[in-house]
Amino acid sequence: MEVAGVCTSPDEAYQLYCNYVDLTWDLYTTLPVPVRQLKVGCKELQVSEAARTDFQVWLPAQQSFVTIGNVGLRNEYVSRRLCIYWNSPSNKLHYANTIHGSVIDVSVLLAALMENFQTQDMGYNIPSDFTSQVFS
Repeated sequence: MEVAGVCTSPDEAYQLYCNYVDLTWDLYTTLPVPVRQLKVGCKELQVSEAARTDFQVWLPAQQSFVTIGNVGLRNEYVSRRLCIYWNSPSNKLHYANTIHGSVIDVSVLLAALMENFQTQDMGYNIPSDFTSQVFS
């Protein structure tokens, strides 16, 4: 699942980025597995990113957290390359500010659920309150 946004100003884009991060975190906190949110440091950002927040789930087999999704603030980087403009009231063209995120990697989610809720007899015992939310 992906999210994307286009804004007219850096401040508006940052606010939308924060909203996407909050919405994504709200989604992840409903999962019955350990999750964490990481603000990515500037040395680890991609060239196109001004900011990024990663979301990770615990995988017991790897004994580590693994990234399951992210939200990134791209500012004008993408719009300059794709020529995405907006027209101001003074009839001047400006580059748009963009936000993009991969909210959930379903394969990582399934691995996290299976690993965290595997029983001794090699079955799975995923909490019923979670499964009733997903499959209702």
